[in-house]
Amino acid sequence: MKIVIFECRRAFREKSFRISLLLSSMLVLTDLHLFWSEFGTSPNKVVIQAWIGTDYMYACNSLFYVLLPVFACLPYAGSYFADCKSGYDKNICVRVSRMEYFWGKVSSVFLTGFCAVAFPLILNLFLVAGLFPNHSVEKLEFLAAAIKDSHLFSLLFYQKPHLYALIFILIDGLIGGLMGLISLSVTKACSTLFSAVMIPFLIYIVTGVLFQSSTESGHLSLMEMANPMQSYVTTAQKLIGTYLVVLLVTMCTTYIQAKGRDIL
Repeated sequence: MKIVIFECRRAFREKSFRISLLLSSMLVLTDLHLFWSEFGTSPNKVVIQAWIGTDYMYACNSLFYVLLPVFACLPYAGSYFADCKSGYDKNICVRVSRMEYFWGKVSSVFLTGFCAVAFPLILNLFLVAGLFPNHSVEKLEFLAAAIKDSHLFSLLFYQKPHLYALIFILIDGLIGGLMGLISLSVTKACSTLFSAVMIPFLIYIVTGVLFQSSTESGHLSLMEMANPMQSYVTTAQKLIGTYLVVLLVTMCTTYIQAKGRDIL
């Protein structure tokens, strides 16, 4: 438990974590500025239209969800690579077991990835809630995200839009944490810190495009699952199943690497 606390403190104090939050926060604030500049005086605009997750008016939504793995991996995901290259992990493992170090690293990377993605979305939601009313949107007005009855949480979108936003913030945070864990799992194959951070981004983009096509049973694209705009239909079962499979693979891969690494 002590190593988990130690790694989390180390992670949240990293300069890269603050840089990630700064970049992602600037993006969501840019979206809010653009929306307010154009619709700030309109009495008909509501929270769910202004929130970046469902604001289709500008490119900020697409840009945020394309860069999501970068925001998630930048804070601390490359730290395992740096620890291995510098030999820092050997010094830590003199005091604690390899598995304790493993769980400390996994916990800290997941939490920083979660916060780096969820915090700017919560910040944006908090700000737009202070500027626009939290009213429901009408389906027939076609002035909000095109959420259909077949989409996830469609009932909440039209009846409790703030809950819809909060649920997707949680989903996005979990996906952000998962991206960080993917970075851990590919560390052994990386030759630079840059590649340890960017490989999850490439996996996210490539699989996101390949698996985004909708079928009757839903798509398997994590990139599309993360975006509350829901351009493609999926199901809760596909979302949970895809997440758990990727999580299991990344955890097993990282565990095998950590267990097999000679730290003496």
